[in-house]
Amino acid sequence: MNRFRVTVDGEYYHNKVAIGKYKDIFMGNGSLVYQMTHINLELKVSNLLNNKSYSYSTVANMMTMQSITALRGREIMLSLIYKP
Repeated sequence: MNRFRVTVDGEYYHNKVAIGKYKDIFMGNGSLVYQMTHINLELKVSNLLNNKSYSYSTVANMMTMQSITALRGREIMLSLIYKP
């Protein structure tokens, strides 16, 4: 029985912000699980690349529009799961 399990996943966003203009961002996540008879230890990491914001600017008709969205930074969580 393999006691360790590693999982890596991600989300890729390709958004149209204006005609012919696109903004891309990748958010990666990972986890490591150690399985024992009645206890699982799990270490999860969200936002592996530590993206702090999602921003873009567009210019049209002598106007500039800017959008900035704050993102959660890297998060790490350790879980202890008991299975009777």
